Parts: sequence; structure tokens; C-alpha cells
Amino acid sequence: MKTLQIKLFINLRNHQDIAYAPYMTLPGQTTKDIYFMPTIPMTITSISNALEVINKAAPRRDDIIKVFFSKADMLNVLNQMVKDAQKSGTPLVPLQFERKSDLIGGKVTRTPDGKFIFRKPNTLPVLLKDGDMRPSPDGASSSFDVNSVRASRFRYGSTIIVSNVDLAGPLPLPANARTLSFKNGVKANTIDDASRKNIIDNNIKLIASLLFGPDQKFYYKGLPKFGYGIYSYSVEPSRGNPGKLWDAPDPTKGVFAATVRLRLAPIKSKSDTKETQQKQSLQGCQLRKADIIRDFHILMNKAVPEHIDSLGLVDDPEEKGTSSRTRQFEVAEQRRVQTAPAAAGPVAPPARPVAGLQSTGGSRSARRRRRTATRKNRAYKESSRGMSCVNLSGATLRQ
Repeated sequence: MKTLQIKLFINLRNHQDIAYAPYMTLPGQTTKDIYFMPTIPMTITSISNALEVINKAAPRRDDIIKVFFSKADMLNVLNQMVKDAQKSGTPLVPLQFERKSDLIGGKVTRTPDGKFIFRKPNTLPVLLKDGDMRPSPDGASSSFDVNSVRASRFRYGSTIIVSNVDLAGPLPLPANARTLSFKNGVKANTIDDASRKNIIDNNIKLIASLLFGPDQKFYYKGLPKFGYGIYSYSVEPSRGNPGKLWDAPDPTKGVFAATVRLRLAPIKSKSDTKETQQKQSLQGCQLRKADIIRDFHILMNKAVPEHIDSLGLVDDPEEKGTSSRTRQFEVAEQRRVQTAPAAAGPVAPPARPVAGLQSTGGSRSARRRRRTATRKNRAYKESSRGMSCVNLSGATLRQ
């Protein structure tokens, strides 16, 4: 069992470089760690099936996410996954032996307590389970070299016979023959095995998809009222471990580290809906522009400009000020309509223009022309408020 630390590059103003905590996905979570098994491949389907067997009910998405926040739940799910896979004959961990060549040239040794160990040069020893092995009656010797193998198939639980003499030769076998019959089992993946097979990378991608998928929200400081929608995310390649998505900053403590670039959408406010939608549209264009610039530099094997992380920033909801951008975070506050106090005494009627004199507004036709021009100008401004992005590859934006 290992823990995963996630560093976020996030487009949140004044908080662009933060450490992820579980309460940012599920408010109220008190655990600080993300648990996972780097050497066993995991999928949403396998976790869901295991949880359904354990809890006797179909799990929700949050139930699957919570598995990674609890060491006990993770162990229970992994044990159930291993049992299910072994019953189906497709174990999650590698088979002990997948072909005859895995055994030829090795040596079987019987330990003083009656266990059998298979060892081959330049490989780790493999313990063959007690009860599954039947040594030959004349197998008095404590060890023998494997020179011949007989097996109908190499699957989990299938029977394999090894001997120091040719098993295809004439019967009876020579007096010096030593044979051992056992059932094929599984062996544990090492970290190097899991890294070579991309199991660790795939497990990290699975965790990131659960935590930062399009249906999830990012909760600022774990506060439900500050839930940001997620525009996109990506797991960044490791700088210290080329070709992988993870680093091991402290191998003695079993800690893995990954970096995720997270793009948040602004919080939707109940008021100023149109203005908020326009801001989100512009932000989407800015984020697409940043992604294009970033992908181009990666493709050309160039350093990615640091300024693209400042594109499409969303506001800090706790940042108070007089600017209009903070209004979108005051979701809980209702607008207060202020009314002018009633004047004392009767209200005087408006003055009427004196007959024979023109009002200050000019002639009736002039006022009509001004009103028409004002309406056209207002309609043009309303239509031009929409925000669009032009020539993303050239990084041209207009509002």
C-alpha cells in the first residue's frame, strides 16, 4: 500500500501552486492521504464490482472515490478484486510461470519445513504453495535441476510437472529421476515490473479522472458554497522520472508524487447571469489558447512559457474588494433594493411647458430622431458584448 501526493497547477488567482487534499473533492473529508496499490492494475469496473460484493449494493461515483481516501477500504477492495480475478482464471498479478522456458534451467529446492522454492539465475526465488505440490515418492534429494517440463496449459491453477530427466522418454524413469507436480500460482509485481508495464501510470490516470473529471467540482478550501466547475485537467509528465507520470520523493515511506494541471471554470452566480456567461466564454477561449501554445512548445521540444499559466484565471472567492469581479462569488447574498425616503408634505406636480415655447429637448421630430439613435446605439452595444475568440493559433482575442 502506497500514498499518492498530488501537486496542482491551478488557474485560481493567488493560489496557482497548491497541494491537493481530499476535502477539495468531497467536502468534510478529514483524511489527508490518497491510498493506492501501484503494482495491481485497477479500473472503475473492477472497483465497482468489488464494492458491490462487499456492500451488497451498487456503488455511486463518490463511493468509488472514497475508496482511495481510506486505507482499510482500499485493502478490502483489493482483496476482493484478487479473489474475483483468480476465480475467473485471469489473476491481477503475474503468473508464476507462463511458458516452459520460465522453468528450464532453474532449480527446485525443498526447505527443512517442507516448502518448495524455485530459483533461476538472475531472478528472485518463487515460493510454491504448500498443499499444491506432490513430490515423487523417491524424491529424497532436497533439490534438483529442472531439465524437463510437462503442462497442458499455463493458467492460474493449472498443473505443472517438472523433472531433472526427460519426461517424454520411455517409462519407467531412471532411478535418479526427481519429479515434482504443483499448481501454477501468481507472484507479486515489483515496482520495476509495474513501472515497465505502465501499471503505476494507469492507476494515477484513473485517480485523476475520478477526482478531476468533467462531472466533478473543485471546492475551494473544502467549502461547499465555493464549488468551481472543472473545465479540463491533465496529468503532467515527470521531470525527474523521464517517460513517467510520477516521482518517488521518499521511497522509504512509500510516497509517490504526481502533478496535475487543473483548469477551473468561474463560479456561476444567481445574479448577473449574462455577465458571468460572457466571462466563462472568454475564459474558455483563453484556456484553449493556452493549451494550443503549450502543446506547440511540447511538440517542438521547447520550454513552455510561464505566462500561459496566468491565462484564464478565476477569482479567489475570499478576496474582498470593490471590483465588479467579486460579485460572482457572493452567491448567498441577495441584492438589496434601496428606495428613496418619502418626502414630507404633498408632492408638487411636474411643471408643464409654457404654451408657445419649445421644451429644452427641441422639436418633436428631433427628439424622435435622438430616441431612435439611442435605441440603435444601445442594441449595438448589447450585441457587441458577446465575447468570441478569433484565430486561436495566432492567440488573438477580442471582447
